[in-house]
Amino acid sequence: TLSYDLTQGEESEQKLYVDTTDYIQNYYNQARILNRSAAQFAVGVFQRRLASSTYALLCSLKKRLDKLDTLIAKIRAGEITMEQLAQRQRRLDDDARDPFDATADEEGTEGGREEHELEEEKLLEGVVAVSLSQLLVERGKVESLIHLAQRVYDRGEESKFEKLRELLRLERFANEKVIIFTEHRDTQTFLLRRFEGLGFTGRIAQINGG
Repeated sequence: TLSYDLTQGEESEQKLYVDTTDYIQNYYNQARILNRSAAQFAVGVFQRRLASSTYALLCSLKKRLDKLDTLIAKIRAGEITMEQLAQRQRRLDDDARDPFDATADEEGTEGGREEHELEEEKLLEGVVAVSLSQLLVERGKVESLIHLAQRVYDRGEESKFEKLRELLRLERFANEKVIIFTEHRDTQTFLLRRFEGLGFTGRIAQINGG
């Protein structure tokens, strides 16, 4: 097990880690009264993606923003009432399950996507707020996190990847094939792009459950 230090500063991995942790603790703890299990699993999704890569977290935050925008638009159009919003919270808990409860061998696929990916998406659709004003506040927070995550990603400073690249440059790996495992397909996409940028185009095979 190898450790690495997160980048520091106002636009850094450490800042993104702190702000994302603050978001999931504050907003998803509010939902525990109505959908305790779903909130707990949703927190796990964000935490796992945060630990996986900045890009994986960025993808999840963008999905969350899309869900919030859809809900806000439907409420403003009178398609969803506040009571229906609360009902969505309660109903989600009945169907919620841990996306990583099964092993890869036990998982099924649907439309080229792995089972845990579909479960993650369902959890990201979960409603935390019980009013339009709360949804708007959460939307502002998520949008702020997306901007920070995008800036961190655009800087190209990924401490975990730098540690990986450092290892692969060691003499003992010079002529070796290497297998890299990751939980998230978004992180797999990120790794492919980074390695191709380092000159490994055509020398990488991708395998996933889809």
